[in-house]
Amino acid sequence: MVASDSPSHSAEDALTGEATSARFEVDNTPPQIESLSAKSEGGKIRVTFRAVDSFSPVIRAEYSIDAGEWQIVEPVGQISDSKTESYDFQVPQDSAGQATARHKAVAHPSSTTQEHTIVVRAYDRFDNMGSAKVVVNGPAAR
Repeated sequence: MVASDSPSHSAEDALTGEATSARFEVDNTPPQIESLSAKSEGGKIRVTFRAVDSFSPVIRAEYSIDAGEWQIVEPVGQISDSKTESYDFQVPQDSAGQATARHKAVAHPSSTTQEHTIVVRAYDRFDNMGSAKVVVNGPAAR
């Protein structure tokens, strides 16, 4: 970059300067959540998804059930250091039921199943965040 004060000085008094900065990266794109699925399996909810970032590594992911507390989840390889990370984890069904009791999930009074909303979010190295949600039916909280 070149700077000059010539617009406010005569040609003989004008000064110029030049500087080149070190290379730096700008990343404003969040990771994308792909193939998010959740299903009830034997008293647990199994959640799978992939977080993909086109520019920088995915550094962490979290999930929340029925607007409950955010919980950190590790990728399948247990180290977040790649532009693509796969996640596969299970949550006890009663954890979802406890969250639902606090946040009134949708359920018909005579139903034996309860709807749970699972939200996942992933962050890249520059703290850009991408999120997605899925709804799963499981046993109703008693």
